[in-house]
Amino acid sequence: MEIEEKLGDQRGIASTLNNIASIQQDKGEYNESLEKYKQSMEIQKKYGDQGCLSQTLHNIATIHKTKGEDDEALMKFEQSMEIKKKLSDQKGMAQTLHQIATIHQDKGEYNEAFDKYTKSIKIVSSSN
Repeated sequence: MEIEEKLGDQRGIASTLNNIASIQQDKGEYNESLEKYKQSMEIQKKYGDQGCLSQTLHNIATIHKTKGEDDEALMKFEQSMEIKKKLSDQKGMAQTLHQIATIHQDKGEYNEAFDKYTKSIKIVSSSN
C-alpha cells in the first residue's frame, strides 16, 4: 500500500484496502473491516468503479448479516443489487438475491425468501 500511495495509484489503494478488509473480516474484526471497506468505497465512487463498488457493498452487507444487523444488511445488498442490474451482472445478481433470501428466511419471512430464491434460480438458469 505504501508503494501505491507513493505512486498515487488510487485504484490500487482501493484494491489493497479491500484485501485488508477481507482478512479482517475473516478474523472477525468486523469494525476494522467495515472501516477499510468504507475507505475503499469512497475511492471507488470517486473513480466510478461500479463493479468493485458493488462487490464492496456486498461484502459490507455480509458483515452486517453476520452481526445480526439484518435491516442494514438488506439495505447494502439492495444497493449492491441496483449496481449489478445496471452492469447486467447476472451472476452477481443471483448471488445477491440468494443472500437477501437467506435473511428473509432467517427472519421467518418465508414467502419473501421463496420469491428471492426463485428469482435467483431463474437468473442462473437463463444465463447458462
